[in-house]
Amino acid sequence: MSFGPIIAGSFILKKPAKRSVPPEQHVVALAIALRRDGQVLLLQRRKDQTLPGLWTFPGGKLEDGEAPLQAAVRELQEETGIRGTHWRHLGKGFVDTGQDLHLHFVVFICFSPDDEPPAPESPHCWCSRSALTSLDMPDVNQRFIRLLQEPMVDTWLHEITSRP
Repeated sequence: MSFGPIIAGSFILKKPAKRSVPPEQHVVALAIALRRDGQVLLLQRRKDQTLPGLWTFPGGKLEDGEAPLQAAVRELQEETGIRGTHWRHLGKGFVDTGQDLHLHFVVFICFSPDDEPPAPESPHCWCSRSALTSLDMPDVNQRFIRLLQEPMVDTWLHEITSRP
């Protein structure tokens, strides 16, 4: 009996194949930086990377002993030169790549002050949250894009930007 892909939310999770060796597990921290106007910073993956040309949120794998938030802060700084403020957990996700690799995503939002221009290591753009779905992005990001549309993100951003 064969099962097709199981669709859960925006993730396509493949039925686990019988493996002789357990899949490699990685935790990936993503940092979604928002400006005062609500736009989100995106980076375009280089040709020498997995998923070349797609737009992604800054982030990467946790280093030994590193907490997800620490990794998100570090990755944002390394990849863009931005030191975000007012960090908040946004959500989690999971992907079975089907290649003996499981990726566990932990996603944070942060505020990027307007006076802190990015100095990214790859092409970048600031994009409105409503336009994110029109960009070529990894499938795993679709869940996080939906979370960015939630009213709590607008409330969080308003609280930060309305302070004197």
